[in-house]
Amino acid sequence: MEQRILSDRDLWLLIAAGHLNLRGADLEAAMLERANLAGANLERASLRNAKLSGASLKGANLSGADGAMAEMKGVNLTDANLTEAYLKGAVLWGAYLEGAVLEWAYLEGAFLEWTDLKRAQLTGAYLKGANLTGADLDGAQLKGANLTGAYLRGADLSNANLEWTTLEWTHLSGATLVGADLRGANLTGADLTGSNLTGANLSGAILRGADLTGANLHKAELSGADLERAELKDAKLSEEQLGRAGAAAAAAQVPGEEIA
Repeated sequence: MEQRILSDRDLWLLIAAGHLNLRGADLEAAMLERANLAGANLERASLRNAKLSGASLKGANLSGADGAMAEMKGVNLTDANLTEAYLKGAVLWGAYLEGAVLEWAYLEGAFLEWTDLKRAQLTGAYLKGANLTGADLDGAQLKGANLTGAYLRGADLSNANLEWTTLEWTHLSGATLVGADLRGANLTGADLTGSNLTGANLSGAILRGADLTGANLHKAELSGADLERAELKDAKLSEEQLGRAGAAAAAAQVPGEEIA
């Protein structure tokens, strides 16, 4: 599909006139800071290196859009559609993405610190090495997502769906995962020190070599979980929970764990 190339001047004139059908437009490096693009159609548009900080894209359609390296600090993407969007290295610090659809989106190395992702749809999303420090992912759908090596320190993942999610070597220290669904998730080598996993479902999860020092696992479900070489020092969990984890828990390192 041929892309439409627009100058910044032409683009701002279109926005002012309320013409927001920009499907397939070439907006590479466009200066759109604080622009009102709420409800705009930006399907498959090129926004590479665009400046969109403070802009409103509430309810916009960015499915299949290319926003690699775009600067989108504090942008409002509430309820926006970013299905299969390419956002490698994009800067979304402090952005509002509540209820946004990011299924199968590519966000490798993206900067998402302190973003609001409550109830966002991230099924199958690729977030390897992304920085989600302090992000709010309460109730987010992350089934099958890849978060290998991602930074989620202090993030809120309460009630999030992380079923079959890849979280190998992910940084989750101090994260809140109360009531999270982690069935079958791969947490090999993950840093979960001081995390709150109260009531989380870790049935069949792989926690080989994971560091759960000081983690709160009260009422967490560990049936069939693989805890081989996991560090459980000062973790809060019961003997019954370890028993449900089965033979794989026998090799866990549990000196000084708090047994309820």
